[in-house]
Amino acid sequence: PDLENALAYCGLLTVPIFFGAIAMPVEIVRTVFGAEFTPAWAALIGLALFQVLNGYAAPFESIVSAIDQVRYQFGISTLILFIHAPLAILLGLRYGLIGVVGATIFGEIVRLTAYQYLSKRLLNTTVAPRPIATQLLAGAVMATVVYVTVEFFVTVQSWLWLVVVVTFGAAIYFGVLTSLSRHFRETLNNVLPVQVDYSR
Repeated sequence: PDLENALAYCGLLTVPIFFGAIAMPVEIVRTVFGAEFTPAWAALIGLALFQVLNGYAAPFESIVSAIDQVRYQFGISTLILFIHAPLAILLGLRYGLIGVVGATIFGEIVRLTAYQYLSKRLLNTTVAPRPIATQLLAGAVMATVVYVTVEFFVTVQSWLWLVVVVTFGAAIYFGVLTSLSRHFRETLNNVLPVQVDYSR
């Protein structure tokens, strides 16, 4: 249960960041770093995906340490090192920054897969809490709305408009998540000082 609860919310912020990067990568890179860095938009999406995967792997690492199975954690970290290092060099030489980012994402996918396998072996369970799917769905809805907004209605040419669109996207994400996830609504009522009746 502790692992499921941790996984249920470790992507609460990284998931919308990832989908936000998908929705308007050029606008973000151009506004934050400058127009000369616009070709790096794909790397932005890759790094955001890395943060999602890395966040999901972290609770597994904590559980493995807590049950005194550090040797497995060391083994997985060593495996990732031997996979990531040569792959990053090869792909980096061939594709540059995007190649290194791709190698890093692949390493995180292997890490998460290894921890899921380890969870099945040590805890006799494969952990995939339903709130993760709800967050991904809310993120996809948000990304669709934000993409349509910046494509047809708003031109992001300054920090002000970027903040406005990001705030708009965040409102959509948490609005959809609140409407779809009973688990999230219950969590809000547990942490907010005022109880909200969502049945209205």
